Amino acid sequence: MPFFRPLPVLTLLSIPALALLILLGVWQLDRMDQKRAAIAQWEDSQSRVERTLQEAFCEVRSSAIGHRVRLEAASEGPELRFHGRGPDGVAGWRIFRAIPVPCVGGYDFILAETGFETLRGSRAGAPNLHRVLTPPPQGAFDARNDPARREFYSFDADAMASLLDLPEGSIWPYGWVVAEGADLPAHLAQTPPERHFGYAVTWFGLALALVAVYLAYHAANGRLGFTRR
Repeated sequence: MPFFRPLPVLTLLSIPALALLILLGVWQLDRMDQKRAAIAQWEDSQSRVERTLQEAFCEVRSSAIGHRVRLEAASEGPELRFHGRGPDGVAGWRIFRAIPVPCVGGYDFILAETGFETLRGSRAGAPNLHRVLTPPPQGAFDARNDPARREFYSFDADAMASLLDLPEGSIWPYGWVVAEGADLPAHLAQTPPERHFGYAVTWFGLALALVAVYLAYHAANGRLGFTRR
């Protein structure tokens, strides 16, 4: 007859550790799906004809998401910073300003990327090529937004509108205009979806190893078996 008498302290320590390892594995699988969707969206935009914002939002029958657009003057007015990477893959702050956008039903502005600032403070203008893309979803381990410092880690249209001296609900919450070169952006190329899958396998493997060690320790101490001693 099988029997199992768990050690209380070891069990209390093992349960949260196991839950954390499983959570990390699931998070990496979610990041893999997000990365694949973002890469597919970017690749689709490569075949689009460059348009003005007016053409992309008012004259195209399909969604403006994915379209390549030309920007007129977007370098004036208040700005905010969104944590990310520049064209060369260096970490820093992507600079965004609000520009008028037509034909979006109740929203008057869209965020447009106008430059990049490294963590050391050096700034550069954005490339000429822009695309309308969906902002990245908030990650489970993203830092909190810091409106007081005008620094963002996740997209929040209303908080951004307030910092840009715009009325609440005036920024289009479904997309933004980002500056990108002709190559796959660094934030998409640096960690491909396959690597996220590998990370997930590692976390799940550690979870299985923890369970195996936990059971083996109990078996070695006579607390787990299939015949009662």
